[in-house]
Amino acid sequence: MPPKKSQATKAVKKKQAKGEEEQKQQHEEVEEQEQEEHTELAEQQDQSSVEGEGEEPSTGDKRKEAPTDEEPEPKASKISSAFPKQQKIISFLLSDAALAFCQNAENASSSGKGYFSAGLAPFEHLLCAIILSKPLSHNLGQRTIATVLNEPYAWKNANDVLEAGKKSDEAYRKDSEGGTTAGEMGEMAQLVVDEGWDPEGDGSLNGLLEKVQSGEGEGDGDMQETLRKEVTKIKGVGGTAGDIFLRRVQGCKGWEGLGWFVDGKTKEALEGVGLPADGEKIKKLIEDLDSKNVRQDFVAVLERALGVSLDGKMDELKKEAEKN
Repeated sequence: MPPKKSQATKAVKKKQAKGEEEQKQQHEEVEEQEQEEHTELAEQQDQSSVEGEGEEPSTGDKRKEAPTDEEPEPKASKISSAFPKQQKIISFLLSDAALAFCQNAENASSSGKGYFSAGLAPFEHLLCAIILSKPLSHNLGQRTIATVLNEPYAWKNANDVLEAGKKSDEAYRKDSEGGTTAGEMGEMAQLVVDEGWDPEGDGSLNGLLEKVQSGEGEGDGDMQETLRKEVTKIKGVGGTAGDIFLRRVQGCKGWEGLGWFVDGKTKEALEGVGLPADGEKIKKLIEDLDSKNVRQDFVAVLERALGVSLDGKMDELKKEAEKN
């Protein structure tokens, strides 16, 4: 019997030794895991304090904030750094002082209607579009527009043009130095009457607006494209005149459905004076200035930026805007 007892004792001791070894191994594994977690946490904290441009720490993160004067500048500030400068340019373009960089002296001294006048009727914008689409210099285009919009001509609607007769034709042809014929203006006026574009005869072109809104005119249903194609029905008028008219008339009441249109040449002009070439972004900049008439100011910014570009005074304007 003694040998059996000895064997039992050895078995128990062996089992106890094995258990102690397993416990020791488990303890070592726990310590190793805790060390790894501690090291990982330390690395995360160290990385956070160095970058300073990542996501904001969560509510439960009690990492001590670095001193304000030592924190790197956030990315958001770098992205929006041009914003105040662009607002300055927008604000300056909407001021009377900006006209000195895009309006010729003759028109600047006149109190009558002109290229940059606010509140022109859609028909007057159509006149401007046809004139500006012709191969005229920027200054001559302004002078021609001032001629037809003011006395003794003062063309406010199609009937005014049709009734003007030969005398006005000759004066207009002389003023435009043959670059645009009065015959085209007469054909435009006749089309306005024939197509019913201005049924009230007040220059509002409500008939054209209704046709464009209803999709009855030529085009694929898009108001911009439909309006452009309707305007090019006028003999001698191409896509350039359509774009100019679209750019200008979108500032008139009732024509808001045209969106915030910027044509190709004006996009280049906006970029040239330091502004975004996107209509929605220009609108936002104007809204942030608490504009009382965002659409009218939107068109003014486009026309003045283009005028500055055509006169080659972009750098001068930007320098002047910085002073204000």
